[in-house]
Amino acid sequence: MFTLLSFIGLLIGILLAKISPEELKPGKKYFIMLKKLVLLSIILSLLYYTKFSFLLFFIGIMFAYFFNHIYLYLGISIVISLVSKQFNVLIASLIFIYGLPHGTLLNKNILKRVALNLFLFLTPLLLIINNLNINYTNLISSFVIGSIAVLMIKNDS
Repeated sequence: MFTLLSFIGLLIGILLAKISPEELKPGKKYFIMLKKLVLLSIILSLLYYTKFSFLLFFIGIMFAYFFNHIYLYLGISIVISLVSKQFNVLIASLIFIYGLPHGTLLNKNILKRVALNLFLFLTPLLLIINNLNINYTNLISSFVIGSIAVLMIKNDS
């Protein structure tokens, strides 16, 4: 349930951009700063609640250079929180907050990008259907931390 609610932040962000387009240009640097702050909060949450593996962290860094769609990694992080049952509401609310500035900064091919983001966000739920073990979530979280860290540093919009 929290999975779909967390994605709605992106849609509300797009709606906010449509309602007040005059605020987009002066607020762009603040939206980018908020996105980076929320991503840092997700990284810190994953570090606190899961175990860390340097090998998968570096694999995540390399993978993010080739596949830089943040909503895939956000979907994986919410799957990790669903399986571990410790911080589901925290990750879901952080993803919701991330969607607000991200949605306001989307300006081209909005429908196509939202559909792609929704697909990438929901695809990791297949891991739950496959009965993902808690030990694997700890390993996958290191991969996600590396990927999100790269995208947090790399992307400015």
